[in-house]
Amino acid sequence: MNTTNNNEDIDLIFLFKKLNDSFKRILIAAYKFILFLIRNWIIVLSLVLIGILWGYLSQKDVKNSKSTNAVVRINFGLGSYVYNSIDILNTKINNRDSVFLSNHNLWNGQPLIKNVEIKPIISFNELLENYGNNNKTFEILLDKYEYDGDDSASKVFTFEYKFHKLKVKLSNNATSKTLDNLINYFNGNELLASYKEEAIKTDMELLLSNKKTIELIDKVFQNYVEEQEPDFSTYQIVLDKDLTGLVEKKNHLLDLNKDLQRDIELSKDITVLLNKSDLVEQQPGILGNKIIVYPFFLLFMFFVFALFRKGYSVAKEMTLEERKNA
Repeated sequence: MNTTNNNEDIDLIFLFKKLNDSFKRILIAAYKFILFLIRNWIIVLSLVLIGILWGYLSQKDVKNSKSTNAVVRINFGLGSYVYNSIDILNTKINNRDSVFLSNHNLWNGQPLIKNVEIKPIISFNELLENYGNNNKTFEILLDKYEYDGDDSASKVFTFEYKFHKLKVKLSNNATSKTLDNLINYFNGNELLASYKEEAIKTDMELLLSNKKTIELIDKVFQNYVEEQEPDFSTYQIVLDKDLTGLVEKKNHLLDLNKDLQRDIELSKDITVLLNKSDLVEQQPGILGNKIIVYPFFLLFMFFVFALFRKGYSVAKEMTLEERKNA
């Protein structure tokens, strides 16, 4: 037992001695480095000033990349098409496909757009409008979805939402027109033109049909009123069951027409730009700031050169010493 304790004490003493030696070597190295800076302070200061000037001149006329955010509405149930179009566009941008991007006015010596991200604006009210309160399909989809926070719901219902957020990173020579060209890219599919027109036509026909139905219901009410006693206005009118159903039907059609009218106004195209922020220049980080990077680069090269020279001198002395001993 005593032997074990003695061995542990020896190991601890050895460890502390090694740590003490390492700490001394660090202090000596730091001291030598400070002496080196003092001896060469003119060179060090000159390199810092040259680096700052070099960095300033290099980036004073450089335009930074830009970014913008927008809210869009995707119509006609074509969310999957728009999302797939964005995936294709990002691939073309990464491959610098100038022909493809030029065809969509997204190229000017370089891609005008660097990256496009899209996320749905989650709205359960919108889902309930699409599926209905008692729709079994909606209940099944919700059962498959585990509520673990954040935007997990979008993974299940991504293409069901109408409103989406666009986050666009642009090149330094992009303009506000570039975002319009991006929207035109989504809407430029000629194969979907007839589908779009047919969908708008269907909504218009449904709106007109509902209006005619409402007019007929109003006529039924008018005939009903005319059949009442002349002094009916002094009494509360009690509608029979059939007329009460017509009242409910009319209110439902009025609400439906409001939604249809809104959809028609916002369904001029597949993707409609609702609002967008101004283009914002991206400020470079520390590694992108040449005024900071260039002085450090020059100092690094100077220290590497100094170490190389020191190593060369040591190697030369060792060689001479070896020759003397030979």
